[in-house]
Amino acid sequence: MKKLAVLILAVCMLQACSKSPDQDKIAKNEVSALPAVSESEDLVTAADEIEAKEKTILTEETSNLKDSEGIKTPYFGEFPAGKNRLLEYRVGLQYDSKDILKSREMLLHLVEKYGYIKSASTSADSDSPYFNSEIMIETKNYLTALKEFNALGILKSESIEVVDHTPDKILNDIQQEREESRIKRRSAYTDRASTANRNFSGIEQSLAESENALDDARFNKWQIEDKITWTTVNISVTGPLPARSITVPDYKKAFILLAEIMLKLVYAAIILIPLWLIIIIITIKKQWFKKVFLSKVKK
Repeated sequence: MKKLAVLILAVCMLQACSKSPDQDKIAKNEVSALPAVSESEDLVTAADEIEAKEKTILTEETSNLKDSEGIKTPYFGEFPAGKNRLLEYRVGLQYDSKDILKSREMLLHLVEKYGYIKSASTSADSDSPYFNSEIMIETKNYLTALKEFNALGILKSESIEVVDHTPDKILNDIQQEREESRIKRRSAYTDRASTANRNFSGIEQSLAESENALDDARFNKWQIEDKITWTTVNISVTGPLPARSITVPDYKKAFILLAEIMLKLVYAAIILIPLWLIIIIITIKKQWFKKVFLSKVKK
């Protein structure tokens, strides 16, 4: 029995030893398989990134080609540091349109939405049709309006002029305060002075001058506020007119006119029949008339 037990134990140990290398191989194969999977995933991710970069480059090239056709974004922007300044904006825009009549209709719609037309001129009969407009837009809406103006066509040129009215406003306020204080001083002097010492004509003249200067200061203040409230935009649009269709003339009128001319000629010929008869008789009797005329001359 002991020998049998030892034999069984030896067989079991041999089987265990024979299985361990296979299991190690399986484990090694599983472990080696893991990096292969991760490497394939990395390759797929890298390929996706390359494709995405190519698409981005193509998109940028396309956008650059479109941008080269015209200015897509207006130069205007929000400038928070300048909000405390009293700025008047004057903008010049030039567009190239494929359909100038549609662009004109679009501009009228936008002007009705944001402001009013100050002056305009249109030419549609020349070889290079165009329309020019000077419009006034509320300054608080100028950014939105400029972006919508891109619907007029391709923006070819843009000019911006900014006038700072802050110094003018400060000087105007100083002058207004000075004239108000002068009026108060003259009124106080007039109240203190006796009736005999009052120079009414001089007082009236000085008061009139101060009041006129005060009115001018108030008007200048309104002008400054009006200039910064409204932005002047000069828009010029050039481009072809829509394709014209061929107009077929009415040939019936030509035949009717020809028939009328023929009938008028026949009518004139009938009226001139007596004259034609006289000419024919004179031509036929030409010799006879010569003989009669010469015989009368000899006598």
